[in-house]
Amino acid sequence: MVSQTVEGAKEIDIILKKRMSMAHNIADNLTTANKFNMKEVLKKIRDTVDENPDIHGIAVAYKPYAYNPKVRLYAPYYVRKQVKPQLIQVESIYDYTKSEHEWYTLPLEKKAMWVGPYFGQTGTTLMTTYSVPFYRIDPATKEKIVIGVVALDISLDWVKKIVDSLDFGPSGYGTVISKKGVYLYHPNKEYVQKSKTIFDVSGKSKNKERERAGIQSLKGEKGGIEYISVTTGLPSWLIFEPIPSAGWSLHLIFIKNDIPVSFDVLRRQLMMIVLVLTIFCLSFSSLVFRAYEGDNGNLWRICAIVFIVFILGIGILWHISLTFDTDLKSRGVKITGKTGLDSFMRTYSKEFIQRGAGEPKYIPTGIFIRSAEFSGANKVLVSGYIWQKYNNKTHKGISQGFILPDAIDDVKFSEAYSFTKNDMKIIGWYFKATLHGRFDYSSYPVDYERLGIHIRHQDIGKNTILVPDLEAYRFTNPSALPGLGNDFSIPDWEVKNTFFEFVMRNYDTNFGIQDYSGQENFPELYFNIMIKRNLVDAFIRNMTPLIIVALLLFAVMFIMTEAKMSKKFAMDIGENLVFIGSMCFVLIFSHINTRGRIPTQQIFYLEYFYFVIYIALLWVPISAILFVSGNQSSFIQYKGNLFSKLLYWPIILGALFTITMIIFY
Repeated sequence: MVSQTVEGAKEIDIILKKRMSMAHNIADNLTTANKFNMKEVLKKIRDTVDENPDIHGIAVAYKPYAYNPKVRLYAPYYVRKQVKPQLIQVESIYDYTKSEHEWYTLPLEKKAMWVGPYFGQTGTTLMTTYSVPFYRIDPATKEKIVIGVVALDISLDWVKKIVDSLDFGPSGYGTVISKKGVYLYHPNKEYVQKSKTIFDVSGKSKNKERERAGIQSLKGEKGGIEYISVTTGLPSWLIFEPIPSAGWSLHLIFIKNDIPVSFDVLRRQLMMIVLVLTIFCLSFSSLVFRAYEGDNGNLWRICAIVFIVFILGIGILWHISLTFDTDLKSRGVKITGKTGLDSFMRTYSKEFIQRGAGEPKYIPTGIFIRSAEFSGANKVLVSGYIWQKYNNKTHKGISQGFILPDAIDDVKFSEAYSFTKNDMKIIGWYFKATLHGRFDYSSYPVDYERLGIHIRHQDIGKNTILVPDLEAYRFTNPSALPGLGNDFSIPDWEVKNTFFEFVMRNYDTNFGIQDYSGQENFPELYFNIMIKRNLVDAFIRNMTPLIIVALLLFAVMFIMTEAKMSKKFAMDIGENLVFIGSMCFVLIFSHINTRGRIPTQQIFYLEYFYFVIYIALLWVPISAILFVSGNQSSFIQYKGNLFSKLLYWPIILGALFTITMIIFY
């Protein structure tokens, strides 16, 4: 994150230095110019504006009577209008020598500087200006006398483009503040339009950390803070880096839960740390309690430590797997902000035109989910609202409506509202549908699933593409759960994040439409709800029978191999075998029931627990029979079958720990 901030600040600084150099060159030319080559200077100014789209305009403003003793003010200004530069005389619009026009007055006193942001009176664009004084050489004294100012205007739209071009990850965003703390760019346009400062925002939210970051930024310092973002309302990191040439500061904000990292690498590294620590704890306990001496008390203490270490190890591996899951990476283009959406639309429009299909029609579409519930292993009942925006001109001839391709029952929907505003018709529907989900239960019950709601426009053959209506959401960061109500919940699951996504689809049919353009690489809109299983509930439901059977088996082994205990409980080998057999049936029925609830052809994670206990069910009676029958094996007969009892939990839990490592690594 820090490196991205540094690189971003450097990129902006380099571009600003180039523009500052242009302004200084023009000022130098004017210092040595005379009335006869003024036309050449103006031509150079026009060409500079024409060749640099980021420059909004360049003005040359003379002091009163400095250009011509008979003319009070003279300020030609080449400004970008309708793409090409146009010449405007600033003095014909307003008196630029008044104190409120800092782009002119301040540089006369303090030399070259950045001024702004402000709305220029010769245009409607919010801009910032780099102003440089130029001079006349006094023939007698050879001294430089200030006679005017060169003002190079940069549109803050250009600053936005630079900031948006930086890689902030899935939910980060950038801001730029001036040397006075005024926002030159912020995703919340109101901050820029009203010239709010970082101190205004931090004061309103009573955020001392952000205020401190602002103070440090104005001093030209760099650093980072942890705080609650006003824009997203979520715990975030703010990293700031100075832009020396202008005295500005670049601030990058990252949602803590969405900071882009290589989850696959991180998960494996953490799991390897758990493995190393587990081996260390087992080895250390064996040395401390001198397992090599064979003392019964110490051996049982080591066995207890092994039991605790493996239990903790398995629990930690579950937590790591649920926290750093990588099996559910984005299947297509993940959209979490307007910048990413605009980039996608530009790219795909170009591709669509190259196919000869013409410009696609983009239809803003939003969704709000009221409720969702699993009605089967691969069925989800969903209800909520879907709305679309149709421009009366752009979308002429296109019907209004949508389809849910993954619906397996009749979709029930009704128009909830409809109105027109500024040539835009907004129409919303309430819907209820049972959708077919494609869930992977291989890691059940330690699983993380994607509930994807696939939405298509009902006009398949009219080059219509649904795009997320991001403007309809207060926050679009995945961790802020856009598209869900505050009281939204799914039984047995925890919602982690939500986001829109374009998935490229290829079809082997044209649906009977001869000129159908969506057969290959066609983007289809998905609204994804990422959910994590409630592990506590799943643990109680699925693991309780396994734990009880494992504990009873251990107790039976003790009774069958200890003569005193066998007499005390009045149980012979036959009765114990009957008891073990009944436990076997309980386990089998539990396994069948669990398998019936999980519709998958492959073996899922929980089943390995059953297989390990099955092996224990076989070994316990076999070792007991061998012991009672007087088998001469030293392993069986040593101290009342001590090895079988000591190794019971280490082998079972060690096997489960190893299986967990292999499956989730």
